[in-house]
Amino acid sequence: MAVPFGDEDLNGDLFFDLGDGEKLERTPETQIFVPQGFIPQCQMGEKLEMTQAQFEDAMIGNLMLVHAFDGALPLQVKCEAAYLRVLVIRAGLVNPNWNPGELHIKEVEARHGNVTGQVENDANALLGGDPRDANIWNVHITEQRRSFLRKNFAVLVSMVALHFRQRAHHYLEESGEYYNKLWQKCLLSEADRPVNWRVISRVALHAIPPLVLDDALLYYVDHNRVPGAIVKRAYCAPAGAAVYPALLRGWEDVSGVFQQFRRGREDLEDDLKIIVARVISRDRKARWERSLNANLYGVARVRDHEEHYSALSALVKGVYGAYAADAPLNDSQALQRVSGNAPVLCGVAGAAAKTLFDKNIPLLLPDA
Repeated sequence: MAVPFGDEDLNGDLFFDLGDGEKLERTPETQIFVPQGFIPQCQMGEKLEMTQAQFEDAMIGNLMLVHAFDGALPLQVKCEAAYLRVLVIRAGLVNPNWNPGELHIKEVEARHGNVTGQVENDANALLGGDPRDANIWNVHITEQRRSFLRKNFAVLVSMVALHFRQRAHHYLEESGEYYNKLWQKCLLSEADRPVNWRVISRVALHAIPPLVLDDALLYYVDHNRVPGAIVKRAYCAPAGAAVYPALLRGWEDVSGVFQQFRRGREDLEDDLKIIVARVISRDRKARWERSLNANLYGVARVRDHEEHYSALSALVKGVYGAYAADAPLNDSQALQRVSGNAPVLCGVAGAAAKTLFDKNIPLLLPDA
């Protein structure tokens, strides 16, 4: 007889989740298969050894999970996703025995299991041969490709970690451009670039808990495992706080030229510097407290009153519009949003800057 009440009745949340970030729930798309009896427990940076049988089981189990999620994916892409999942296991970045509460997630996206005869037969049919035969695997994921994925595993994990920090999701509709640009900045070969970033971020590496994902990023940065393009972004602002570092850079630039703009705004500048120091800190609480995903790191979210910085943002946008319209900072969506609260000041700032700079006529803007 079926039980009358399900797990959500017994253990489900007693509120409607209105969080702005990603909702982490285990699905066939994200669940990692770990061979029964293998405990992927190690210190960050260590790697676990697997027996041949365990590795084969992990490849077969994860290949069939990926295939069950999207049978239309090219077989090479499925095999690469399965292989990366096994590297996640070997790196100890998932563990079915972890307590989800300690990781601030609802459930661990890894499960122990056995490769049954039926699963092995299905893999045989999918691969076109015995999944225990190396020659069969080599047709779809060559030894050279496996070597590349192993050597760049830290890069791929770190790229997903950065995207999750900056976008609050593993993958969004426009994320392919983000990943491709970062790949190029890492000076990695275009010929080796993954063909499907959604599979990399949502299928292959999604099971790594956010807390562990960020720890891995910082470890790889500290131990020179990733290119400089990733190192310089490791302490970027998280989604939800992007405006503050952008505004501080712009404000220091503008006020360095137009000292008159500082009058009456010194306290705001000091407050902004304090916020930015916390945003780019290594301390976990400070690093994540302004993130849309703060709850996934066990910290209460801090919500600043962005409108307090509307005047500074408007001054920066006004001057950049007049003198540096093509600068990347001028394209900041966060800066555009906050400066939009003071559109008149934004327009006046550009005109005032031109007057001050071009004619050297003293002009005092209204005090803050």
